[in-house]
Amino acid sequence: MNILKKLGIVIMGALLGESHGAAKNFSYVDMNEVVNNIKVILWQDVNSSKVLDQAKKWKKSIRENGSWIDLDYQDKSRTPWSPQQHLNRILEMSFAYTSERMDTFKDIGLGSAIISALNYWISVSPICTNWWFNDISVPQTIGKILILLDETECLNMELRDQLILCMKKGNLKKHEGANKMDIALHYLFRAALTGDDKLMKETVKEAFGVLSKGKREGIQIDDSYHQHGDQLYISGYGDVLIDGVLSIACYLKGTDYGLSEEQLNVLSDFVLNGYGSIFRSVYKDYNAGGRLLSRKNALRKSDIVKKLELLSELDVQNELNYQELAREIESVSNVKDEYNRLFWRSDYMVQNNPSYQASVRGASVRTYKAETGGNGENLKGTLLSAGSFSIRVSGDEYFNIFPCWDWSKIPGVTSLNQVPSYIKEWGEPGKTVFVGGVSDGKMGAFAMDYAEYGVRARKGYFFFKDEIICLGAGIEGNDPNVETITSINQCLCRGDVVQDTGSVYHDHIAYYSLDSSRMIVEADIRQGSWRDINLTQSKDYIRQKIFSLYIDHGKDTKDGKYSYMIVPGLTQDEFRSHLINHIEVLRNDSFMQAVVNTKTHELQVVFYEAGGFDYRDLKSVSYTHLRAHETELHLVC
Repeated sequence: MNILKKLGIVIMGALLGESHGAAKNFSYVDMNEVVNNIKVILWQDVNSSKVLDQAKKWKKSIRENGSWIDLDYQDKSRTPWSPQQHLNRILEMSFAYTSERMDTFKDIGLGSAIISALNYWISVSPICTNWWFNDISVPQTIGKILILLDETECLNMELRDQLILCMKKGNLKKHEGANKMDIALHYLFRAALTGDDKLMKETVKEAFGVLSKGKREGIQIDDSYHQHGDQLYISGYGDVLIDGVLSIACYLKGTDYGLSEEQLNVLSDFVLNGYGSIFRSVYKDYNAGGRLLSRKNALRKSDIVKKLELLSELDVQNELNYQELAREIESVSNVKDEYNRLFWRSDYMVQNNPSYQASVRGASVRTYKAETGGNGENLKGTLLSAGSFSIRVSGDEYFNIFPCWDWSKIPGVTSLNQVPSYIKEWGEPGKTVFVGGVSDGKMGAFAMDYAEYGVRARKGYFFFKDEIICLGAGIEGNDPNVETITSINQCLCRGDVVQDTGSVYHDHIAYYSLDSSRMIVEADIRQGSWRDINLTQSKDYIRQKIFSLYIDHGKDTKDGKYSYMIVPGLTQDEFRSHLINHIEVLRNDSFMQAVVNTKTHELQVVFYEAGGFDYRDLKSVSYTHLRAHETELHLVC
């Protein structure tokens, strides 16, 4: 049963308020009603059978002093942190204790175990070296436990007050974006439990205040999302933001406090124009976040359609838009939307149409590269943001591939054939100014003057409706012992790999060399473990067949170049008869890159230096100045 959906009409009134305006007097709100709302939402995703089994297991194994022998209460790991499991177990026992449908309902022995475990937590008061556990996870979990146990015989007031004191963590005003939303959730729990009207009002104001644009962290004016500085994080922290807003809206159903019309517009813009852009089916673009891709299953958002259903009920003005996005995510056969979106604040571009979705991500001096090493995650991702490229037809081409990836061959990247060590764990800015793109909404060009990790290259990505042309020039690799590589793609291998002169076909995507560069094909079984790229994940080895396509520029490369075209959405028969002579590469050098589609009469040019370009009846096409934070980008589309 979708409880959120059943509550939709009521929640809409809670979120929007009667006049879409500022908050009214909050003092009348029945805090007991808020507590009951939270209980309903907490129960929504509970697997009763699993919780019952786990609760009985924890009751049986708990020691007399309220601890469990298998947990390390002195653990100083940043993640995973062993003491958090203590609270998680209490939460599962609390679900079992308060459910009338379980045979453990108000079980005296289970209640005693819960109290013993809570007292033990207070007595040891574990502290983690990772602030997130101290300021977010621990107080949130304690809040959920107290909400479930509220007004039961299990909990006395003295212990209740001590636990509420444990929840007073995190500076709500200090943080921005998703981190602020996470802290706001346990502030709201505490306000409801204590009946503190003032705290509730301040919490909701701060929580909904994240729905604004223009701050360094949070939703950007181009509808991308930043967290941990100027770092693209639509995937990951963008999820947390949306989930948090929806949770608070549901918790406050029946109250008179809601989003302003301006805040609601910011939310809908972000979901429809930013967040929704990263999906192909229920799978998110690996380029759209940071260290998230090093966690198993993290790129699959199974509940996205349910979230959109709730949003359509909350935001009636955009109901049809949410429903259309949900249909496209439910099945790629429903995709009708065609667009090119440049997220210029984040050095990120997405091309979408019924046949495919593609993206490219860079990093300039204005933006941070995808973070590597933080909390022991994304240990090999140094070259993400170095022109990383994603091309998807079904959506799951890269799903859970990453333990078996060759991380020196991230798709789209030109690099030495080795994985460079990361310097800073939590992200660092790119090294060059000239990174960015132009878009007319249907097609676009993205370019990078790349110089890092022993490689220099001028790289252009040209997105037409049906084709993507990738050009590289001025390639230099400064290591006489290591090859310089341009990776075209590296994805899960499915079906036959077909090779012809200067062309390769695999899994509904055709690749064509447009110059003398030889494309090297590999399709073999590789093995790796999630622990290889994320210290919080499993050590177990997995084996996957991987398709890899790349160009080898040789060692100690000087003035190297490449030119290739990608045509997605073809059958194998269509590949054999497909013509490409309507695409012409007019220039590909260190000064300029130019491509024309003679079928559609579209010309795209990147100027790396000031100059002009003549093409047929277009005389002296000059570079265009695009200003981004005082930086000039010279591109023409």
